[in-house]
Amino acid sequence: MNMLSYEYVVLRYVHDPVADECLNIGVLVFSQTPKAIFFDSRFEQRYGRLSETFAGFDGENFRRYVGRIERHVELSCARLNESLLFRPDAPTFERLLKEIVPDSGMSFRYGPVCAGITDDPSAELGNLFFRFITSQYERGQTTNRNDEAVWNSFKGPLKAYQVLDKLVEKTFMADDFEYTFPRAFKNGKWHILESASFDYVRADQVKQKATNYLGIGSALSRNPEIGKIFLLLGKPSREAHLLQYERAKRLLSEHLQIDHEIIEEQDAEALAANVARFMEEHPPE
Repeated sequence: MNMLSYEYVVLRYVHDPVADECLNIGVLVFSQTPKAIFFDSRFEQRYGRLSETFAGFDGENFRRYVGRIERHVELSCARLNESLLFRPDAPTFERLLKEIVPDSGMSFRYGPVCAGITDDPSAELGNLFFRFITSQYERGQTTNRNDEAVWNSFKGPLKAYQVLDKLVEKTFMADDFEYTFPRAFKNGKWHILESASFDYVRADQVKQKATNYLGIGSALSRNPEIGKIFLLLGKPSREAHLLQYERAKRLLSEHLQIDHEIIEEQDAEALAANVARFMEEHPPE
């Protein structure tokens, strides 16, 4: 078993810099060997605890900023590994942290850089995330998977097919409506990868989630930039909610007013292969 040294930081959200009250929201981990560099992040994107704790919390801006950090880390890791053979000077974790998109409002702050040893940096990232973020939630708040947890099921295959670093955040407008998708790519038109968890405590929330997307689709259906939306679904963990989930899928299939494809987690590998093949056959303009 090869043990590797690694460094990590916890990212904290500070709603009011004067009051200095904060909550942990994410972890970044860095590890390197002469042959490979591991640099990855994981963030909590549920707004419930933050909005309940901080009056005036802006969930949309929070999601947007976290998405930028995730994409920056993914691109940095890919770039570093591509140029590893040609770089005599190894990057430092501190330098990589300084390169991350700055937060002008100082609402996002790093904790101290800490270190440890592990035989699997990716698994260690999950352990640290549970230790510093997930465990802070009350038991009742962790029974459901959020959209980001569903995205993690698709993230690995997309990364293996070298698709992940080609996804960007994109905002679409139609009339007075505006909506930002955290992951999209352009091949002629814009194509969207949208993760959506249907793992809720109450069954009625499953239908409500589908209805929300029908509203978004209706509002954006007149935007000529949009080609196709891939809805990456996470099904309920409760068997009693599966009937509502099937109804929600039918609603989306029959009434979503944007060209779309529904993908479930067991098909994550096939999705990654199809998107990679599509990108290869239809290069961006």
